[in-house]
Amino acid sequence: MTVRGETVLVLGGWGLVGRAVCHELMQDHPKRMVVCSLTKEEAEEAVRDLERERDQMNEADGEKIKTRFVAEWGDIFARLEFKDRNAREIKDNKDLEKIIDDTFNDLKKINLDRMFLYHMINKYKPAVVIDAINTATIVAYKDIYAATLDLRLKLEALEKAQAGSGDLDQAVRDIGHSIREHLSSIYLPRLIRHIQIMYLALKKVRTKFFVKIGTTGTGGMGLNIPYTHSEEKPSQKLLSKSAVAGAHSLLLFLMANTPDTAFTIEIKPAAAIAWKSIDHGTVKRGKTPIALYDNPPKKAFALGQYLSLDLPCAQAGDRIVDTGKALEAVYINTGENGLFSQGEFTAITTTGQMEYVTPEEIARNVRAELLGGNTGHDIITALKNSIMSSTYRAGFMRDMAIQRLNKLEKEHGESVAFEILGPPRLSKLLYEAYLLKQAYGTPEKIAAQTPADMAAKLEGLVTKNADLRQAIISIGVPILLSDGERLLRGPKIVSPPFRGDNQIPLTPRLVDQYCEEGWVDLRVANLAVWRQRIEKLTGLLDAVDWSKEGANTSSRFNRKNYLDESGKLNIGEIVGWIFNTEEGGSRMNFVPIKARPLKPLKQ
Repeated sequence: MTVRGETVLVLGGWGLVGRAVCHELMQDHPKRMVVCSLTKEEAEEAVRDLERERDQMNEADGEKIKTRFVAEWGDIFARLEFKDRNAREIKDNKDLEKIIDDTFNDLKKINLDRMFLYHMINKYKPAVVIDAINTATIVAYKDIYAATLDLRLKLEALEKAQAGSGDLDQAVRDIGHSIREHLSSIYLPRLIRHIQIMYLALKKVRTKFFVKIGTTGTGGMGLNIPYTHSEEKPSQKLLSKSAVAGAHSLLLFLMANTPDTAFTIEIKPAAAIAWKSIDHGTVKRGKTPIALYDNPPKKAFALGQYLSLDLPCAQAGDRIVDTGKALEAVYINTGENGLFSQGEFTAITTTGQMEYVTPEEIARNVRAELLGGNTGHDIITALKNSIMSSTYRAGFMRDMAIQRLNKLEKEHGESVAFEILGPPRLSKLLYEAYLLKQAYGTPEKIAAQTPADMAAKLEGLVTKNADLRQAIISIGVPILLSDGERLLRGPKIVSPPFRGDNQIPLTPRLVDQYCEEGWVDLRVANLAVWRQRIEKLTGLLDAVDWSKEGANTSSRFNRKNYLDESGKLNIGEIVGWIFNTEEGGSRMNFVPIKARPLKPLKQ
């Protein structure tokens, strides 16, 4: 596609790669470019620089660039009320509870409009979203290992307090806080929720392309990487970053296999990325200058049995002296990785180490992929081309397996669902289709019924056939009878799933939800839905039936066998068809055909 005249959202637009992407795409004349960074100062600085670059390009080139730049800022992993706060500094228990809720609650319970990422995408409705944020670093460096160590220490303190040694009330408060800190640090739930929010936002505004600039976590190096964050090599913290980066790629692979959202691309540099600037000046760790201290040799510390890792000047007396100055040196600014000395940069980029790639090369690959080029650097495409997908032989053998199953069913009776594969909705749909098959057999007979007649017929079938009834409720799927007030059930119900409380509330809205998710529903409204499905299916069967006069015999139809040999419903194929068409749950490489318009329902 072209970004000309479109809105482009660049996450991490102040950073090294994000800025290069903005500059590269500017030449394609997007209508608006939203530059998002963590802080207001960063975002506004990036916009000022890009506006200056735009004006310089306009002076040099013929066609005037009219792109409008918009600054946005905040933590894209947070809700709106926390977007301008440092996530590592959120310590209040009530605030931590909100973060835990946003991470672990069912997605249906989350107010997406209060999540900053969802709010921003919905606000600007971009055609293209480019994510140049190092997601793996942000997620993994919440440091679950430190949180676990703190939790264990607090647990020991609680046990001592329970034994009479210490303040029990304080120990209870401390461990409660540590548990919250620990839960808010767990990596995968945070990453999964981030992807869920991104997917739903892109889907809602119909974004055309999503491009992720990923990471390997190690600059392309292996488990022998000499650069680490502790004496352990490689550190658990560093490997966590790589693990999150890999999980992120597989989640994006799933998003790319989802038909109803943006085309998804990931470019994953496997080297250090440099550089932003080369200069002499104050050396900062993050945004904080490195203070200069002195320890005169005459006041050296004698080594004893213990060593304090953190010793403030006030506790050291006059032995550690704060000079009041900051470290100044020649440095190269590598963006996210911070400032490197000449020696550090030389070591990390030498042959056999991380080496490096420039942000401009990454940005050019992003632009090339958006314009339809094949750079060879999209790892989502690489995964699609290298995985083993379904095969011709498996399709051939599938028919043989189904024939064998059909033969055994004729001897021993039909098998419908065991609730082992899941989800409960699969079992519910299979049994509802099976009941219709038992009651009426063919689509034509079902289509001739009223929903009220169907509800009465199926309830009579369940009432009379004890074996059928037992098979349904014994796998955890209850049966709601036609009046909507009586339930047939076994000792366990699988939907809704157990969430810590065995007693759950029931309201009309919740009953509808549970029926949708995993109850056999014999109410008139649900049978009306089934009759509509059969109407659609009848239209589809007419379209693909080669025996019909004037039928289209080309290969453009997926010629599924939705009926068995006797002309009755093939329940497995029908439920698969529901998942593919009605629920949009197909693989990316399957596009269902459209059925004929529905006829008015017979009441």
